Amino acid sequence: MIVSDQVMAALASAAIPTVAVLVGMLTNNRRLNESSRSIGQRFIDTNRYIDDMKDALRADMFHFERVMDARLKHLEETTRYKIRSAQVLAPFCTSDTPVGSGFAKILL
Repeated sequence: MIVSDQVMAALASAAIPTVAVLVGMLTNNRRLNESSRSIGQRFIDTNRYIDDMKDALRADMFHFERVMDARLKHLEETTRYKIRSAQVLAPFCTSDTPVGSGFAKILL
């Protein structure tokens, strides 16, 4: 079976553009897959960054809570001491005790 030049020209004119389009599609598909992986990696990195920031914030808040507890405990102890001192010294303070004296300062 002999193929004429016209048939060969028709096949070539149909096959070459088809191959070119297929190569272009494969190239674009590869680039889209790479960009999809890149975007996916960015989301993973962003989520990891947010989780790290949450952990850091929790640690800072825990430290702040401990500092505030220590300060409140100190204030409570100081207040209790002042109240006990005032209760012990109250019988010794009279209404004519000057305001600038040590007893009056403890009571205030």
